[in-house]
Amino acid sequence: MDNSDCKVFAARYPASSRLVENLARMEAAISPGPFAPFFEPVALLDDLGPKASPKLLGPLAPYLEAWTCHIAYGTTARLRGLSGAVLRQLLENRLSIASILQRTIMEHAGRAAFGVCRLTDCSRNKKWDEMRGLIPKTLFGTSMTALDDTLFEDFADWSAQRPVKPGDFINALEEFAGTQECSGNSFFNGTYALLCDLSHDSQRANQSFCRVLDSSSRGWQIEYAWEEECQPDAIEGALKSTARCLQAGYAASAMLLAWTFGESADGVVAVGPGKDELQWIWQNLLDPALVFG
Repeated sequence: MDNSDCKVFAARYPASSRLVENLARMEAAISPGPFAPFFEPVALLDDLGPKASPKLLGPLAPYLEAWTCHIAYGTTARLRGLSGAVLRQLLENRLSIASILQRTIMEHAGRAAFGVCRLTDCSRNKKWDEMRGLIPKTLFGTSMTALDDTLFEDFADWSAQRPVKPGDFINALEEFAGTQECSGNSFFNGTYALLCDLSHDSQRANQSFCRVLDSSSRGWQIEYAWEEECQPDAIEGALKSTARCLQAGYAASAMLLAWTFGESADGVVAVGPGKDELQWIWQNLLDPALVFG
């Protein structure tokens, strides 16, 4: 995030100054320098085509090492780029555009959380072969699988397949960093539903451009404006919910990078994050107090 934007937001919304400061700290913690290079092996698949569900062949550990780096580094880079854009749109009172960007942040954070949850499940159940289908689905999954007779037909790729559903990513966010288990109320699922409403062609998405000039028992006199009308608490609330998505995405990315993989005669040998690594992730990235105070 741009430091000058952070200062302006903190000055305009003093109640959010601590949150802005913590967002900058989280960003510095997850990305203190360039990304480390990594090796990616050629993917050997047992099938191809948009209607196929290909699985990886051969030793799995090298694929897992590359996959965790792809998900973690890709998520971190995308979230860091989008966070500054959200802050700028909120400063310009453009809540609708900020909501579209936040939805993108949420889906990318969910992808990283999905990766952590699947690794944890496979390690616990000793069912690593499930990753043979999941890795290509998360790397090669795309909406561009039915391009015949379209202007984008030349973009068709035999490695393309249908992606993981966004709802699965959001459920993983709730499992990884949500509030359902401790409070009985979901944070991420409800937030995503609202963001979808604000991103899609719904009347809720247009409501901030709509003004009521007069009302009577017969109805209302309505006028639309070019600029949005947003309450300060809506702007601050949007930043707070975005920050929770960012910290979950950053924390999941850090956890993915903490895994190590090897091969033995019995299959994959995996070691997850240690106690010190988990403590660092909690204190610097995932602690809800960093967002909610």
